[in-house]
Amino acid sequence: MFLRSRIACAPSPVAPLLILLLATLGAACVPRIPEPRREIPSGPPPVKPLPSTLLPDGSSSADATQRLTLAAVGDILFQGAIQSSVESTCDDDATLDLEQGYTSLFAPIGDELSAPDLLFANLETPIAPRDGEVRAGSYSFNAPVESVSALRAVGLDVVSVANNHIFDRGRRGLVETLAHLEAQGLAPVGAAPSPRSAGPRILEARGIRVAFLAWTQLLNRDFNECAEADCPEVAVLRAWAPAEAAVREAAAQADAVVVSLHWGREYESAPGPGERTLARRLCDAGARIVLGHHPHVLQPLEFHRGEDGAVCLIAYSLGNFISNQARHYVAGVRPAEEGDARDGMLLRVELARRPDPGAPAVLTGVDVLPLWTEHLREPGDARRIRIVALERALTEVREAMDSTVDAGERRSLRRREALYLERLARIRARVGAEYVRAPASQ
Repeated sequence: MFLRSRIACAPSPVAPLLILLLATLGAACVPRIPEPRREIPSGPPPVKPLPSTLLPDGSSSADATQRLTLAAVGDILFQGAIQSSVESTCDDDATLDLEQGYTSLFAPIGDELSAPDLLFANLETPIAPRDGEVRAGSYSFNAPVESVSALRAVGLDVVSVANNHIFDRGRRGLVETLAHLEAQGLAPVGAAPSPRSAGPRILEARGIRVAFLAWTQLLNRDFNECAEADCPEVAVLRAWAPAEAAVREAAAQADAVVVSLHWGREYESAPGPGERTLARRLCDAGARIVLGHHPHVLQPLEFHRGEDGAVCLIAYSLGNFISNQARHYVAGVRPAEEGDARDGMLLRVELARRPDPGAPAVLTGVDVLPLWTEHLREPGDARRIRIVALERALTEVREAMDSTVDAGERRSLRRREALYLERLARIRARVGAEYVRAPASQ
């Protein structure tokens, strides 16, 4: 059994407000769950090491005495079809509660999600079933509290809430969302009382302190103005200089800085010049990792050597982690690019710290596990959604082909094999084949 008790969180600037809120609203409605325990039958392989040319001058990855693996996935969009899939799973198995139904979405990659020391995602759905403003429309999101406890149970440690959908349920929806996240032990970043709305939120694992900062360049609705004292606001990036100053300040407090940015244009396969320039400036200010999201498709990885000589990783877009986008895509029938919003990745970064007093953590390894949002549907049945590791799914399909003699089933399996091969090829081309790894063996 594995207990993720080694992670320590610095106090959140919104914690006192949220504790008062929970007392007012009724904390019994937001049950606290214990630290997640999970079994790892055989862990993922070590993170792929960086080439020596990308390590700081005169250093070696062997110099480090402290190491942690930080992983990141993209947008979490608990749209109506996702929630329907969860409800159908629970209807089929009366022993499952709603939290377990949400957990089942990630079951095929549970071992991969549980293994990193820290796991980040962009939560692009308010969690405001009680006090959120009621709004109709397919692009106004909301999800139950059980979705948060499921995310924590599968391994999520920190989520950005600085994105264009966080005000979908109004200001009270934001406050309730933050309360639920804090109550479940899932650290939010990107919303807090001014002037600390961007963070930093500092988490510690394996003796390395990591500061998280988050901004969005987009809001669908802006409810940041608030007359009450200490009410939280969403961190909106309106100028670059304050963000650079915040990164420098965070770098002085922690061993490494991770910046989350909600930016760019939807469904674009490459970042624009503005995103490239901003990311590099944040690296120069002291960020070790820049994580982008909002395009809903994968974009390239880039390494930039900062002004301190250390390498910074820029992931311009992590793509979607789970969503109902591109749900009508059929491989071989529709153009391959129409399926890009169902491609995802589990990005892993190894951070290592040398024994020198005051030495910062540096990148020593990076790799990518290709993911795919599977939509399974039998005639007359509800759509079932799950996240799979493409290489593992491909292996399972080929094993099934070897063991079946039914011609119809073999044709169906060949179509799935072609789908997985197509998606793997696109992900390798998009993020760089040299970073792609295989999943843990089962």
